[in-house]
Amino acid sequence: MPTVSIFFIRWSLIQLGIASTIGLILLISKATGGWMWIWNFKNLHTEGMWIGWIINLVLGTAWWIMPKRPDFPDKYGYAWLAWLSFIFAQIDWLYRFFLEPNFAPFFIRLTPFLAILFFVMGIWPRLKYIIHQH
Repeated sequence: MPTVSIFFIRWSLIQLGIASTIGLILLISKATGGWMWIWNFKNLHTEGMWIGWIINLVLGTAWWIMPKRPDFPDKYGYAWLAWLSFIFAQIDWLYRFFLEPNFAPFFIRLTPFLAILFFVMGIWPRLKYIIHQH
């Protein structure tokens, strides 16, 4: 398994744990009426589940499972773009975790889109190879 896939998948599981814990505390606070401060982190829970867990898991698995390109210098495509994608996929969530849980500037909100764009650009040689083989 390529290193970038390992990072994507492990980080997705870490974010699943963090986002699930926040979700559990949200449910407990809803039932008991206590810990109402946790509702400031509802968006962090949502971002952690969608972008943090699902998107990271999908990207890591896709980078690993797509057919390799044997004639390319790096059989996995442009790995540096996959690493850039990993970094951009985390910026939005980390911003919300450490700085502001409810609001983020436009550039920060754009980073998940840029992560997907960099990922597609990185994996494109492998996709193009599959298309031309059939």
